[in-house]
Amino acid sequence: MPTSPTPPVPAPGSTPAAAAAGARAPGSKGASQQSKTAFSTMEEIRVHEPELYDAMAKGIAQTIINDLRRHAERLKKLMREGQRRD
Repeated sequence: MPTSPTPPVPAPGSTPAAAAAGARAPGSKGASQQSKTAFSTMEEIRVHEPELYDAMAKGIAQTIINDLRRHAERLKKLMREGQRRD
């Protein structure tokens, strides 16, 4: 099954709002290079921007943990309601 290619991930600070504000990410090479830099894979981010990669990985992990916690609480609530109805 062919998959569509994922769009490239822009480098930190390359958004128009960040460029207008003159924001620079830590360890970046400057605003002109940031606006041209795009990553097409997570591996490229890991290699070229390890701090960004770590922050993204932690954010993704935290989202998964929160989702699991929410689903577990919902399941416990449904189980309690089901036990009360018996």
